[in-house]
Amino acid sequence: MGLFRKRERPGDILGVTPIDNGFNLVSEPSIENSSSYVYVPPVDTREAKCPNCEGILKKVPGSKTKCPLCGKFMLVRTDPHTRTRVVVTEDGAEQIDDEIARVNGTWEDRLKEKQKIAKAKAELTKKFGGVEPSKEDLEWNLAIKDSMEYAKKHWWSSYALNQSKKAGMLHKRGKPKLALNLYLQVAYLEHNGVQESEADAASRKMMAEIGFKEFDPDKANLPPYSINDVKALIKELDLNLDTVESIFITEMSKVKIGKLPISPAESWEYIRTLL
Repeated sequence: MGLFRKRERPGDILGVTPIDNGFNLVSEPSIENSSSYVYVPPVDTREAKCPNCEGILKKVPGSKTKCPLCGKFMLVRTDPHTRTRVVVTEDGAEQIDDEIARVNGTWEDRLKEKQKIAKAKAELTKKFGGVEPSKEDLEWNLAIKDSMEYAKKHWWSSYALNQSKKAGMLHKRGKPKLALNLYLQVAYLEHNGVQESEADAASRKMMAEIGFKEFDPDKANLPPYSINDVKALIKELDLNLDTVESIFITEMSKVKIGKLPISPAESWEYIRTLL
């Protein structure tokens, strides 16, 4: 973060006395009533040392990476108060991200997300007989919940983006065929012009009366942004387009999220020209 409207300490934002939580919070003069923006360049204090095991590294980490010595993740963050660039553990990064959210006014949204994650983690732990879920299992569970929420609220653009996110997870897990099915679905939805509708039925009805369409091919994202992912997986799986056509028609015929204006067969004729 470089620009601050007002560099507040956590206590200023939350209405409590700030506690030194390891960030070396600095006291700064109030710039209340000042309309000017102040840029404070970060100071790079990163070291070639793992924050987990304190082992000496061959080079300074530049982004999230695993320590070759202990196998734990190291992350790079800029402390919003001291403006120092540091290498931290996953827990340390979480704390700094919390502080950034408090400073830039997005703490309430971040807190809701953290509560949602905690709830999903508790549910999965109970389901797994007391064993905490892996990070991958937790991410997948949250993505499934998001899909259900977006479909319920008719937020179709968000739904398509989330399907793309799930496809990436499947590919990372070594399931390229399932990933391809989802990327094809995303391309199909994009070709149908998915739009963000309203969450409640009354508002959706009102919008429809003034001409709003939940699926509007005239506003489609063409070419679909997911095409490059489809191309990559076709090459990886060594598939010919006739095989992909069969997959597309079969899988897209199963998509039941609304009255899509373009049929799978019609959509394939277009999408094929992009592959």
